[in-house]
Amino acid sequence: MRARKVLAIVGRPNVGKSTLFNALARRKHRAIVADVDGVTRDFLQDVIEDIPNWDVLDTPGWNDKEHFFSLSLKTYVSALQKVDVVAIVLDGKAPLTHNDYALIEHMRVCKIPCIFCVNKMDGQEQRMHPDVENIVFAHNFFEISSLHKKGFSTFFSFLKEMGGADSAPELQEKAVNVVFVGRPNVGKSTLFNAILGENLTLVSDIPGTTRDTVWRTYRTPRGEAIRFFDTAGLRRRVRVKHDLESMSVRATQEALRFAHVACLLLDATAPLERQDLRLLHDICQNGRALLIILNKMDLVPRKKDIISGVQKFLQKHITDVRSPEILSISAEQSVGIKNVIPKVRSLYAEWNKRVETARLNKSVSVWLEETPCPRGAGFTPIKIRYVSQINVRPPTFFVSVNRPRELPTSYVRFLRNNIQSAFGFERVPVRMVVRGS
Repeated sequence: MRARKVLAIVGRPNVGKSTLFNALARRKHRAIVADVDGVTRDFLQDVIEDIPNWDVLDTPGWNDKEHFFSLSLKTYVSALQKVDVVAIVLDGKAPLTHNDYALIEHMRVCKIPCIFCVNKMDGQEQRMHPDVENIVFAHNFFEISSLHKKGFSTFFSFLKEMGGADSAPELQEKAVNVVFVGRPNVGKSTLFNAILGENLTLVSDIPGTTRDTVWRTYRTPRGEAIRFFDTAGLRRRVRVKHDLESMSVRATQEALRFAHVACLLLDATAPLERQDLRLLHDICQNGRALLIILNKMDLVPRKKDIISGVQKFLQKHITDVRSPEILSISAEQSVGIKNVIPKVRSLYAEWNKRVETARLNKSVSVWLEETPCPRGAGFTPIKIRYVSQINVRPPTFFVSVNRPRELPTSYVRFLRNNIQSAFGFERVPVRMVVRGS
């Protein structure tokens, strides 16, 4: 498979990098956009929809001032060494700032191939600021408007020529989508960075550090692709007061809908809160395979008691998943991290499993004989004609019955529990569809 090329978007805060990123990826809210400095804090990656074989990388705003959420030059250079070309975004209407000059100089010293995107050039007769013109005139530059998607044709032609886009576009690689979700400050970004082996997301003890959903593809020794997603921590809805946090919540919920395996991270020092139960409900409602990850286990003295307490809580509050998978780790100490990928692969296989109808009904007939259906209100007894699996991801079973409205929910639950136990669906949500025949 041909390697994809990567375009990185850099610039000082609030010059329109994330707006350009969203326009190239053709997603309105892929990266959170606001007229506030420092909104983007991580490296976001997506495909450029209009150009085969190209990805686009959004980066935090360059700021050489000492600030907690400012990334170091070393982090920037490390990330940009792996890209094919860097697009330095400048505000075409404004004079260059100290941060603009500093960024351009750093790119020159590091010998990173760069082009210039002069943004916010909305009018046809509008001229760029003299400061900007003096810098870009001797380089490859493009006058664009990210907000109104103007000036993209020449920009696209340049990228197509660089990427050899005349060849047939490659097929999108299939990958297992794994999403890390949880309350703020439970260690999602620390685990994400540890698995990928790079500091791709900012980590701190301050809740709400991660705002965007960040993803990267990890390749196993067998060549299998696993796409990991780091998401913003979700607080209780009554505590979500700011627009930026609301956008982060929407981004996390969208990632969860497209996930295959949802990893719910819990803080072992305070493992269960109401928000955890809401997240569990959302994961099961979306039918995702579920992996419970107990993080910060190095900070608790009685580990078995914590695990036992979580197991009892899950058995009481989750009905769709008979026996949820629980993994104990310490992301900070890199303990237990090597077990995440094998657990994900195992859950994904179970989530995609299919049972033959003949084999399924042979077991169902035994269960019906041992525990017959209730008679119901009428004279005609309730009769289950057959059961078949009609879908995977999540496993879904169709129950054909002569009087569907009178079949008790408790008996449907009895069938589901037996199916999960007999055919190895205990760790994933199973859905039952009851219809008349």
